[in-house]
Amino acid sequence: MKRIEARKIPVNQKIREVITLSSLIKKGFIYSCKIDVPKELEIIGNEAIFQGLIFSLIKQAKKAYPKKIPNKIILLTSKLESEKELSLSITDGGSGISFLSKKLLQQSILILGDGSKESDLQKINKEIKKEFGGYLKIFSKKNRGTTVKCFFPLNQ
Repeated sequence: MKRIEARKIPVNQKIREVITLSSLIKKGFIYSCKIDVPKELEIIGNEAIFQGLIFSLIKQAKKAYPKKIPNKIILLTSKLESEKELSLSITDGGSGISFLSKKLLQQSILILGDGSKESDLQKINKEIKKEFGGYLKIFSKKNRGTTVKCFFPLNQ
């Protein structure tokens, strides 16, 4: 399989495309998006992988909600953390991640679940490191929701 070369990714445009597609795919979710980065901001990488990561994070946020809750909100924010780093956060109001799971994910310790596979968040973290040289952090409170914050270096 031919690998797509890394190139400049227009961050604003690609995030908005994912949000638009996600809102069309599955009803019952409200998306709130705050992109606080210059329109011309670009990062270096594979845009299909970048958008795939966002889709995967949104999918995780959707799975976090109990089925019976109405008005399921997914908040996506993006901002410049510094001159050298972009952050992208996905927040849900779902069931949250337990303290132990959160610690294990942050330490890259393999978490096995159904079918003895890596957790989806671990796969996302690996992909961010491999493709963009970035990392993720998890902020979660049981029964209050989770924020997964991804950091991408700016290659200026």
